[in-house]
Amino acid sequence: MEINDREGSGSRLRDASMGRKLTVVFISCVVGFGILVCLAGYWRNYHKEQKENQTYLLRCARLASEIFLQSDVEELVSDNSRRLYLQCKKEMDHIQTDMELKYVYTYIPEEDGKSYTLVMVSGKIQEDRWKQGQVMDETVPPEVMDVYEGRKESCFRISRNRYGYMASMFCPVYDSDGDIQAVTGAALERGAIVSGFFREIAWVSVLILAGCLVFFFLLRYFSFQYVIRPVTELSEHMEHFVKDREEGRSFNQIEIRSRDEIGQMTAVFNRMAGDLEYYVKKTADMAAAAEKERTEMEAARRIQKASLPEGNDPWKEDARFRLYAGMQPARQVGGDFYDYFRVSEDSLATVIGDVSGKGITAALFMMRAMTLIRGCMLEGKELSQVLEQVNNELCDRNTEGMFVTVFVGILNLETGRYRYAGAGHQPPYVCREEFEALQLDPGLPLGLFEEEEYACAEADLRQGESIFLYTDGVTEAMNEEKELWGEARMKELLNLHKDSDCEEIARAISSAVAQFAKEAKQSDDITMLVLKYSKEFI
Repeated sequence: MEINDREGSGSRLRDASMGRKLTVVFISCVVGFGILVCLAGYWRNYHKEQKENQTYLLRCARLASEIFLQSDVEELVSDNSRRLYLQCKKEMDHIQTDMELKYVYTYIPEEDGKSYTLVMVSGKIQEDRWKQGQVMDETVPPEVMDVYEGRKESCFRISRNRYGYMASMFCPVYDSDGDIQAVTGAALERGAIVSGFFREIAWVSVLILAGCLVFFFLLRYFSFQYVIRPVTELSEHMEHFVKDREEGRSFNQIEIRSRDEIGQMTAVFNRMAGDLEYYVKKTADMAAAAEKERTEMEAARRIQKASLPEGNDPWKEDARFRLYAGMQPARQVGGDFYDYFRVSEDSLATVIGDVSGKGITAALFMMRAMTLIRGCMLEGKELSQVLEQVNNELCDRNTEGMFVTVFVGILNLETGRYRYAGAGHQPPYVCREEFEALQLDPGLPLGLFEEEEYACAEADLRQGESIFLYTDGVTEAMNEEKELWGEARMKELLNLHKDSDCEEIARAISSAVAQFAKEAKQSDDITMLVLKYSKEFI
């Protein structure tokens, strides 16, 4: 029976009018907001009061501890100098009275923390009077032991015991040599403070809830007057529209009475009735066009993938090097590319590039640049001449104003000599003792200006040393906070995996970039090529 009542209650709420639902929502929000404001106020004021108490008690405890700076606490306990004791006691009484404290006291804890020797106390003692030099068989609070043993400069404690409900602060008492000889405590009666604090919070809470109720009634009145009633009328007209369509009658447009959002909704509904058939047809046409574009993009992706080396060439089994390359386009087709091929029996060419833009246009420009670079390098030209010739070819009939950054290199597999040149591309990283950026004259990207000149450089690779080529999609990968992954993270990860093989290095970088980006959409193509030189691979 109870389950049926609950189901009936939920059904009634779902089937209720918009006005009733809005009323329930308003009441829930206002009450919830009021409660949250009260709780936030309580939490803030409670911690504020707690902090003020700590600051106040710390000042009092330090004033009290300063009384004994020039005194020997042991001498006060043994009562060898009554005059000195009375002088210190008078100053402590002044602190207790003037600062309106419950107690101010000084005692020497035993090393085991199970008792302490009383030095001096100021304040009203309800049960028995404490005496100078009296040994109290009471467990010393751990906060006091932290101060006495020098682990903390001061400690705050809230306790409820036979002396009352108090907030206390403890400070060390130093001798003339700077050693801790006792602990001074200052205590406030917390009961009165807490009760006054709660009374204040209660009044503030009542005022906040009252204000929230007034706000609720005003909000309800205006929402019903200017929102609910017009929406109800619009709903009735829409219901009539459905019935008219079912029965084949023409739709009479709704009269627009206002220029607010409800009036705009009415106008939109009037237009929707006449444009419904048009939009259905247009949607079908768009779906067909999208499917056609998807098919074309998939075909372009397959063509682009087929143009890149797959890594199954027999000569890659050459024991003098290991190589791994891969590309992850930001779209179905990308503007990045890589290539590797033999220019002679003992020379291996490596190429990596990044075309401006993305999509089909960038892919076509990439194919052209890649074909030109491979052709020129196979002719045996110097790398500077290769870049200069390809640049002039790309500038010719470059109606879209596109350009490409390129890094090209040739590794002599017998000597380890690596000749390289760049055109606006970021320098690769070479691993000797650790990965460092290769010195590179940046040059201008290809396709911008004709008759540009490019410089070559050389580096000697020893057995087991690696070169890591990449595009800016690696270092400029962004996370959801728009933070770049950056070269620092890449370099650190490269050095962490410097002894790994080529594929492990590339996959470690790719995995780290994906983990950094998380749910952020990939903004640029990610391309890497790792080459390791050695004659002694097994």
